[in-house]
Amino acid sequence: MVLNATQRAVLSSGIAIADRIDYFEDGNLNNYEGDLDAYSITSNSLSGQYSLHMDSDPRVEILSLSGLDNYPVKGDIVRYIARSDEGNGNIGAMIGADSGGHVSGEINVRDNVLRLVERFGSPSPQEVSVSLSANQTYEGVLEWHDGSGSETEDTFVFTAYEWDGSRGAEVGGLSRQVSAASGNSGVGFVGYGTGTVSMRLDQFGIVGSV
Repeated sequence: MVLNATQRAVLSSGIAIADRIDYFEDGNLNNYEGDLDAYSITSNSLSGQYSLHMDSDPRVEILSLSGLDNYPVKGDIVRYIARSDEGNGNIGAMIGADSGGHVSGEINVRDNVLRLVERFGSPSPQEVSVSLSANQTYEGVLEWHDGSGSETEDTFVFTAYEWDGSRGAEVGGLSRQVSAASGNSGVGFVGYGTGTVSMRLDQFGIVGSV
């Protein structure tokens, strides 16, 4: 889906027009597998009636390969919103996933970094230092380039923005090439923190193409 000018204006106003991957309004995680004990659906939502909630000290992830409304493929742009209630956690969405690995764009409020992580075989994170705050909602935008535009094929670009019902200031971004993701379409979430962690995520959808 390529957004026209009207659609881009609607998105910037904070009205969701995405091809939904998961907005969690069904109130369950039935289409996911993995570390489900660390994730739940909360009515303390960032948007709508429900949001995803993660509370875990060690790193945890959940994966979906079927059953959701949409799954992104090469050439798509996905986005989500996320918030750290305690300021001591990391959360992100993963795409290009299968049971063997994924690429994730993560917002780490605890360490004040954005992370773009390849996890096919040994984890290979790239990070950029930024300024992040507890109780601030952020928008994470993850592009998966197909080579037809400004970036080479299988380049992933992750950018974060402040979010308050509409897109605010850019926080930072980074990019990398991950050829191992080619052909995969699974999605999921990854998170961790220190002590009692409360990270919320919502509005995970496909918003355009590159």
